[in-house]
Amino acid sequence: MGDGPLLCDDQRSSNIGWFERERKHFMTTSPPPAPAAEPWFVYLLECRNGALYTGITNDVAARYAAHASGKGARYTRANPPVRLAAVISHPDRVSAAKAEYAIKQLTPAAKRALCLQHPAPAFVALPD
Repeated sequence: MGDGPLLCDDQRSSNIGWFERERKHFMTTSPPPAPAAEPWFVYLLECRNGALYTGITNDVAARYAAHASGKGARYTRANPPVRLAAVISHPDRVSAAKAEYAIKQLTPAAKRALCLQHPAPAFVALPD
């Protein structure tokens, strides 16, 4: 006693049959595909003082608007952006963050050369 509810043989076999059907279903059914990850972007802003600011985001236009309105990073509050210099797409946040770090290690001349290779796309609507 104390081994759970008392089941007659018909109930036991129907429960076992259900379990076997479910187990076989889960063993033969492939998992649903993972949702497509949204791309992340490394962006470079040219600031009023001539410096290039580098950051990452998944929404370039919204992030530029935040910088331009003074609600972005502390650096761009003191040195507002005058234009979006470059945008580089990455498949995920991790690769974008690694690229951001690598770009921040570059000399200013190398960053400007990178901006020429990856100009900001025209489809990014930027606020005035």
